[in-house]
Amino acid sequence: MPPAQPASSPPEFRRYRRFLSWLVLGFVSLGSAYMLVSVGVSIYRRRNAVPLGERPIRKGKNEKAPIFEVLDEDLEFATSPGYETKF
Repeated sequence: MPPAQPASSPPEFRRYRRFLSWLVLGFVSLGSAYMLVSVGVSIYRRRNAVPLGERPIRKGKNEKAPIFEVLDEDLEFATSPGYETKF
């Protein structure tokens, strides 16, 4: 009968496998940490966003009145009995 093969791997590959397992563990750990930090930074930046560009010009009540008058006229015309929409 031939001698039985040992169940464990040969001793010359143990260092290589240990190094490879530590390398993979380090890579996965660093990748996970990078992803978590990236998500945290993007959430923080969205909550504390600083708008860029010019501020919109706000009109006063006196400047808005003519616009509302035109809209009221259009609404009266659209709701008049002779007006029909064809869609």
